[in-house]
Amino acid sequence: MKKSLQILGLCLIAATAVRAQDPGATVGSTGSVTFNYAGQQVTLTSVRAADGKIWLQQNLGSSQVATAATDTASYGHLFQWGRWIDGHQLRNSSNQQVTTLTINNPSGISGNANFLRNNVQPLWWGGTATTTPAGNPQLSDTWSAGAPSATNGTDPCAALGAGWHMPTNTDWLDVRTAENITSLTSGFSSNLKLPYSGYRNGANGGVQQSGYANLYWTSSNYSVQYPYVIYNGAVSNNWSRGYGASCRCVKTVVNCTGTPDGGHIDMPDTSICPGNSLGLNLIGASVASGISYQWQSRSVSSGNFADISGANTITYIVSTLPFATEYRCKVTCTSSSDSAFSDTVAIGIATLEVQLGNDTTICNGNALTLDAGNAIPGISYVWSDNSTAQTLTLSNAGTYWAMVNDINGCSGSDTINVSVLNPPAGDSIIVSAGNNMDYTFSIANGNGINTYDWQFGDNSAHDAQASPVHTYTQQGTYIVTVVLSNECGDITLSKSIAVKPTGITETDATRLGISLYPNPTQDYVYLEFHKKINVQYITLSNVLGQEVLRHSGMASKLNVQALPAGTYYMRIQSDNGSATMKVSIR
Repeated sequence: MKKSLQILGLCLIAATAVRAQDPGATVGSTGSVTFNYAGQQVTLTSVRAADGKIWLQQNLGSSQVATAATDTASYGHLFQWGRWIDGHQLRNSSNQQVTTLTINNPSGISGNANFLRNNVQPLWWGGTATTTPAGNPQLSDTWSAGAPSATNGTDPCAALGAGWHMPTNTDWLDVRTAENITSLTSGFSSNLKLPYSGYRNGANGGVQQSGYANLYWTSSNYSVQYPYVIYNGAVSNNWSRGYGASCRCVKTVVNCTGTPDGGHIDMPDTSICPGNSLGLNLIGASVASGISYQWQSRSVSSGNFADISGANTITYIVSTLPFATEYRCKVTCTSSSDSAFSDTVAIGIATLEVQLGNDTTICNGNALTLDAGNAIPGISYVWSDNSTAQTLTLSNAGTYWAMVNDINGCSGSDTINVSVLNPPAGDSIIVSAGNNMDYTFSIANGNGINTYDWQFGDNSAHDAQASPVHTYTQQGTYIVTVVLSNECGDITLSKSIAVKPTGITETDATRLGISLYPNPTQDYVYLEFHKKINVQYITLSNVLGQEVLRHSGMASKLNVQALPAGTYYMRIQSDNGSATMKVSIR
């Protein structure tokens, strides 16, 4: 959020810190600070240096930590001493030749975004007089937080938030000693990663020594005219305020006391897709030395919160969520042992349910429409045939699947196997005589039959077996019927039989003059025809009525070697009638 502060006609943008994650206590551990810089939100990396303090690991105005000493993206901006983020700090800002300023002090340059250069006295906010006429410096001049005045410039490091400031000469001396910075090379290899960012000449406005040297400001005065600088990261020197140098900020860490502020999580209750992750950030919580953070979780509205192992920073990444979970952060001041909790956020699991139904069968000639559901905005569909509608209509057997995706990256899928069924089929009823008046019934070439409903014509109970055996109590002529059915329809077959104690008299083999041998057999069946008849076909069926062999016309020898052992029924159809004989194959 931008706050406007009007001071002496100068409109400053107060750069309020948005989020800070301080480094850990270990030297070299890094953190970050997010704040508004020149009207834009930026995030810079911080580091725990060997002096125990928190330093920026980047120059103000840079876009990254230096990856090499001559990494231009890490050079950043060049400030004149005592000036703030007003545009003059840009390495290519316009430079303005001045010989005198009406009010030669920080408050006197309101709205001037130029780099002010001069090569004659008095330099901007400079001079050699020890008295204090207007425009002459004083040894007590400062560069600190707050509005500019005649003797104070606004510290650009204050934009990073509470505790951040321009380092003093002592701060630089301490960190140089602790980090063993003795040269340009060791300055870059240190935890501060100081690049060769160069400086800007106060007399002509030119940028000099980029890629070869660096110059860092301190907030300390050496004399009336010159503040201290750190030259090449290793030498404490003094320089004219009119030069442009790099700014590297340091943070004063205040020890915590009492009960800390638990802050709140910058995320409303929400849901994430399986496999996705989500970052939870703690904002507004106490930030001080001795403050620790511990994220906790529990199943939504169930049980107690438990610590999450290793989740000890102000940011926690939620990933591989097994079930809907609530999160909060415990903030503790170690010196007082007092704790506070942030608010709680619930993270659910977003799913897309795709239900195509159980594997199914459709009748031949019928159609089936599958619906992938989820008819909400932003949904997309892909079917196994690459169609993209919510539904798919099909009439063929196969395996079908649907994939559904939403705008949040969630997806769901389902697969269904579809079979196609024909109505039942059967050629005729096969009747085989047993002992006395026992008869076995079956279906010739039966196919696709789920149920059987036999009626034997003698008012007896129906039979649902595939190949029933029925005993008649009286001889006579009966109409046998069977209804064959499945979910796609039914057919009815009928046959008239004459029942007598010795068997069926539709036409017996003896009357036709037919005999067979050997019986039982295992290789061949031989047929002898003792009367002159015209044979139309010969079939062999198993006890289920399934035809396993057919021969057109007359035959005297049939090969049965390929048939498994069992009981079979041979039917011989002639112009004088038909005969059925039992054959045993072993």
